[in-house]
Amino acid sequence: MHATLSQTHVFYFVPENMSWSEAQTHCRQHYTDLATIDDLTDHQEFLHTLRAGLGAEWIWTGLYRTDAAAPWIWSDQSKSSFRPWAIGQPNNNGGSQFCARTSLIGMFNDGECNLKYPAVCYNKRRTQTVRLMVKASQNVNDSEVKKHILSMVSRNAV
Repeated sequence: MHATLSQTHVFYFVPENMSWSEAQTHCRQHYTDLATIDDLTDHQEFLHTLRAGLGAEWIWTGLYRTDAAAPWIWSDQSKSSFRPWAIGQPNNNGGSQFCARTSLIGMFNDGECNLKYPAVCYNKRRTQTVRLMVKASQNVNDSEVKKHILSMVSRNAV
């Protein structure tokens, strides 16, 4: 039997108001980087993290670009093409919106990078494969027995 954790990010809400570059520095010092979202699974976990930001109008993400003609890229240089833009975004209103912020519902909006907002940072979730040999009088392929074995392994994991 194998137990494998999914390869996603673990997100952290940082309530301090910072510019985008200050948030990037903070995230790189204390975590891996500003939030990168690879897929729908990451986005769901990201949305769960945003709940900690109740009261915040906007929250920084790791998506940015260097100028109006440049492509949008993730702070950690991820190749992810996941971009949950709100309708009509990005619009580069005023000609200097080069950093992506999110609302509490997880839809992205471009904004001026010097504005001060809380941020979401991430760490990579470790992937771990566990192999075990189970000697039991019960059928280890039974779903309830599997569930019990996994709960025992989870409780004893370091």
